[in-house]
Amino acid sequence: MSGFDINLLAVVQSERQRRSAPAVVAGELKLGKVPSVELEPRRWRRLRNHFGEIHRAAKVRVNIASLKDSLFILPGKGHKVEEILEELISVGVSVFECRQFDAFGFSATSIKSLAAYLSSLLLACSIRLVIAARLSKKSNIYLNVIFNYAWLRRIIRNNPTTGHWIIIGDLSPFLIALSGALRKENHRIASWQYGYQDFKRYPLRPNLAIVLNRKGFDLARVEGASCHILTFQRDTIRPSPVKFSAQRKGVVGILLNAFSVPDISEKIKLIQEHLGCHVLVRPHPRDRNLDFSQMSQSIAISDCGSLEQFCNKIDWVICGNSTSALKVLGQGFPVCQYFNLDSFFEDHFQYERLGLIPAFHDVTEIAEKGLVEFYENQELSETMLELFGQIGVNNVKPLKEIKRYIVTS
Repeated sequence: MSGFDINLLAVVQSERQRRSAPAVVAGELKLGKVPSVELEPRRWRRLRNHFGEIHRAAKVRVNIASLKDSLFILPGKGHKVEEILEELISVGVSVFECRQFDAFGFSATSIKSLAAYLSSLLLACSIRLVIAARLSKKSNIYLNVIFNYAWLRRIIRNNPTTGHWIIIGDLSPFLIALSGALRKENHRIASWQYGYQDFKRYPLRPNLAIVLNRKGFDLARVEGASCHILTFQRDTIRPSPVKFSAQRKGVVGILLNAFSVPDISEKIKLIQEHLGCHVLVRPHPRDRNLDFSQMSQSIAISDCGSLEQFCNKIDWVICGNSTSALKVLGQGFPVCQYFNLDSFFEDHFQYERLGLIPAFHDVTEIAEKGLVEFYENQELSETMLELFGQIGVNNVKPLKEIKRYIVTS
């Protein structure tokens, strides 16, 4: 921690940027609405945070120690990691050449692993106390990411790997610290632009950039069109004209994000009662607010695997502030926004301002007629091509060539 560490500075700056994300700000405002009497005393919250970070650090050390070399290492778990793994396999990367690294999960399967965890816990505790003592009050708000950065540097240095670590563009504090630590210890990083509107820049330039659109260049710190680092193009949506199906199903879809409001079940009931038709709801995998017991027979929960399968069962889609709305639109399905479904600021993805998606601010305004009129009178092709179109730079390679370039480099 002594001296000027440019990597650490970049990590702190990236964490500062993450905290300004609309989802993070909205989440904090949402938490701020909880009455103060229901909150734990501040000192207990701080203590629980300290122990939680030390506990995770100990698990990370044990998990990384057991990590085998592979072509790609995917830190994390959940639907995003699973989708990336599926995409890599689809372009010829074997499942055996990918290693999913769970930074959070760990179970002591033997006395040896339990002993490794306990020794890691004590070491992590001592390192965190030293870092906390050296930080000023102003810098202490970044203690978690600074601690993770210092801790990850230590264990990565002692456990070298040869694969590329895939860092997903929706950077969490852990991934921010991990990318900085990997760069400091000269490990190989692959930035993966997950969504068309990712906005968090990587703390330091990766070795590979896997991008969707031109936004991905900036996020991965690729300088200009010359692409000084290997850059690969993911398959992008080829936008279709938005149209309503000639054969109506009498079903409206509701697409939820991970930040739905606590009373989302009641909001869905009001929408169904207003429209007077069947409603098919697609919850986000992390949504914990939906109360299935409160649903009427006119409201069903989707079991469709893909967005396209979901949209094929409905006439049009209602969503809040969701990046999935853009995917639905790109595939030619009519979609509108209703901003009372989540805790984000209204139109923070700026779909309404760009003239891409109509927005309703009150449940009584939602109507199919308004959607039909909007899409009949809007020319969206130019804006959609700008968002979804291929990058068009000569030395950006298709993703299907990624294995050949990595193996021969």
